[in-house]
Amino acid sequence: MYLSHGLAKVEIALARGKKKYDKREALRKKESQRQIERTLRRRGR
Repeated sequence: MYLSHGLAKVEIALARGKKKYDKREALRKKESQRQIERTLRRRGR
């Protein structure tokens, strides 16, 4: 909800959740990024 020119407006939208294979891909990317960050932190010492 937001105000515009003295009127209150509401945005409504529909969305679908991720499919199982999308979740697995996102998890794989997140895990690889964590691994990279861990390695970089160890190198910095």
